[in-house]
Amino acid sequence: RCRFCNMYFTHGRIWRPRSAGNVLDEIEYLIRRFNVRNFYFIDDNFSINPERAKRICRGFIERELNIKYNFHNGLSLKTIDAELTQLMKASGCTSVCLAVESGSERIRNGVYGKNISTKKIFEVFNLFRKVKIPTVGYFMVGAPGEKRADFEETKKLLAKLPASLVTVSIYTPYPE
Repeated sequence: RCRFCNMYFTHGRIWRPRSAGNVLDEIEYLIRRFNVRNFYFIDDNFSINPERAKRICRGFIERELNIKYNFHNGLSLKTIDAELTQLMKASGCTSVCLAVESGSERIRNGVYGKNISTKKIFEVFNLFRKVKIPTVGYFMVGAPGEKRADFEETKKLLAKLPASLVTVSIYTPYPE
């Protein structure tokens, strides 16, 4: 429910997940029919329901799908735990993008509405580092009300974050 996200305009306010079984069946079909072995998930809600995410990862393993996959959209850090990162690694995850957005808690939580602590950010990046899944951190600068001090906090967090790569975009507001 990040305040800047356009997903509500394009998809509505209700999350409509596919079942773990449905996702697994489709991937298994693509493997059998087209011999696809690498998947690029465009899903920023993959980990929003951790139990569903874990069922999908376990399914990759139990069905012996032997795939490689990654997440480009920027997973939510809120629901990622050690068990999920281990399952992701064991099931073929090769990299993740994590949507941090700002090093300033004032901007990240007060302006963007992320509701995530700096402590949790480091915890999640370290969990992925521990299982050797490369991470990309997504950041934005120029938020409404962002001050030089907020920008400096972002620079400090970037310098300390155990990320494989970071990207910094310029916040671009659009009228409703």
